Amino acid sequence: MRTDSKLSGGLDAKWHAALGQLTGGLSPTAIATAYMDWWLHLTDSPQKMKRALDSGAAPDQNDPRFKDPAWESFPYNVLSQNFLAA
Repeated sequence: MRTDSKLSGGLDAKWHAALGQLTGGLSPTAIATAYMDWWLHLTDSPQKMKRALDSGAAPDQNDPRFKDPAWESFPYNVLSQNFLAA
């Protein structure tokens, strides 16, 4: 079976371009590794896990950055909650 290097190179380039657009230019392997690292460290620290689950981060009513009603709808509510939880 003969493989044409031009054909496979073109397909690889198209696949990598599509994957780069999907992931914002980040390597899927790097994303998966970072998530796995975070998850393993969290499972190794039950106190941190409990704190993260109990925090229930909600926007501070006095914080002027989250006054706009748009912050209450998806995806902005997720962004604001993650920002406050950090």
